[in-house]
Amino acid sequence: MLFSFEGEVILNNPALVALLAAPNLLHYVTMITITYSVSWLANWDYQTSIVTTLIGSSSHFEIAIAMATTLYGIGSGAALATVIGPLMEVPLMLSLTRFGLWTSKYFPRNKIKVGVGNISGSHLTSS
Repeated sequence: MLFSFEGEVILNNPALVALLAAPNLLHYVTMITITYSVSWLANWDYQTSIVTTLIGSSSHFEIAIAMATTLYGIGSGAALATVIGPLMEVPLMLSLTRFGLWTSKYFPRNKIKVGVGNISGSHLTSS
């Protein structure tokens, strides 16, 4: 419902939308770069790395929308800002998923190879 109320403002004020979108985009790029790089440096597997990056870079706009509409009302600038976020977040997260699939071959960084002889317990002595 909030999206329909803010639709006209979004279409009629592209400069305002750009001003609201710029910090969000900076947030996504920064958080994706940090979390994906740290997970690679920590030698995490791909599944852990991509999930951590998706959650870490999310802005949790559902909470922001609830707070903005409760505190400032549906027609406020805060409500408009919370509408812009999800409009950006969905395509960015889909792009991140595609990027993650493309780079999954690089995870984990140091692949540990375990042979059958290494885990057989043949080094143990029985008494």
